[in-house]
Amino acid sequence: MRTPAAAAALRLAALAIGLSAMLGRAIEVIDITHAEHIQEIYGNSNRPVKVYVKMYHDSPALLCTTQELSEKELVDPYFIWVGPSGRNIKGFREPDYSFKFSTRYHTHECHDPSNSRFFRKFKSVEKELIADLTCRITDVEMKCHVVKVPHKGLITELFITFKVDPFGYGWEEVCRKFLHDCEDETNRRVEKARNRIEAFFKKQSIALDKMKDNMPTFYYIANSLKTVRVDHCRPGFGKNKLTHLDCSECCVVCDHGMYSPNNDVFCRPCTSVKINYYGATAC
Repeated sequence: MRTPAAAAALRLAALAIGLSAMLGRAIEVIDITHAEHIQEIYGNSNRPVKVYVKMYHDSPALLCTTQELSEKELVDPYFIWVGPSGRNIKGFREPDYSFKFSTRYHTHECHDPSNSRFFRKFKSVEKELIADLTCRITDVEMKCHVVKVPHKGLITELFITFKVDPFGYGWEEVCRKFLHDCEDETNRRVEKARNRIEAFFKKQSIALDKMKDNMPTFYYIANSLKTVRVDHCRPGFGKNKLTHLDCSECCVVCDHGMYSPNNDVFCRPCTSVKINYYGATAC
């Protein structure tokens, strides 16, 4: 039975259309490309070609012929389309971004009770920094280690890690306002959050350069901030670098027999029941 979410995915997803050109026999042709960078796409009689059209965006012009045949004179040509109602339905959407951060601060010693107070203040400042972007900070952790630094001996440092994603309070309302560009808008917001956080630490480095002779107990270790982008796919979508080599970073609608229930980046095979539709969110 098709779930409402799967049905909605099929209604709203832009389609990668399987185009068949037939001159005496059917020829399956699909091309892979980004719609906004192409005016028209010809089929190919020798190999399958894949076309991916971003959700809520217009399709490029798909020509039901090949480049070679388009330059010849044809008498009573006969063409057949195979696509939206057939088995070649594909759709993709941009991945959702989140960012993982890691950084280090100097401290006096690991058993100092003030470490906990500093950590609470750190979390409060970071949340306030991005509060207006409907982003959230999660998985905030702090560990203390003694580090041996060349020419400086043993130094005690706080290792802090955290994640930022665009799914903070109110993000659903944002998507209702930007329905056709939900991923674009949430990704813009989380990128703004990343930029603010990176600027925050850069300012700390600049401030510390002026305090070399009077360093506080806690201070940012210059250049220790590391940022890594992590991609997520919406339920019913996933990445597959083997099947979709030319669109390996796209979140493509799950094929028949596959499903994705969360924001993971892979569609999973379902062995308990037969899924005969695209975009399944449950097995």
